[in-house]
Amino acid sequence: MLAKLASSQRVVSGLVSEDFAEIRRGAEELNRICEATEWAGHSDQIYSHHRTELKRQSQKLIKLADDRNLDGAAFTYMQSLTMCISCHQYCRDVLKIADDTDSIDRVVPIPISEEEPQRLDKRSIPR
Repeated sequence: MLAKLASSQRVVSGLVSEDFAEIRRGAEELNRICEATEWAGHSDQIYSHHRTELKRQSQKLIKLADDRNLDGAAFTYMQSLTMCISCHQYCRDVLKIADDTDSIDRVVPIPISEEEPQRLDKRSIPR
């Protein structure tokens, strides 16, 4: 998430200074993060939609930076920010994702019933 925030900050820096090269660099970084296999995520369809949409928006930001379209880039950035907030809210409130204490590099949904822990052990998700 820190890498996504750093790329997002680059986009904002480019937007406020009308530096299209900086917008493009931030969007390219975000796009690379979206393509990274380490960010495999959860198999949930809504979570997958958020990931796909963030990638689509990062690609659109690249095109808008190339077109030197500041208003379009600002609007697309705001949409991507909204997507990030929505995804995190979904993960917290619906998937209830938390760190797995057995493995530092895995996350698992928090069980909401006593029967779930055994089933969830098989569904740990790589970060």
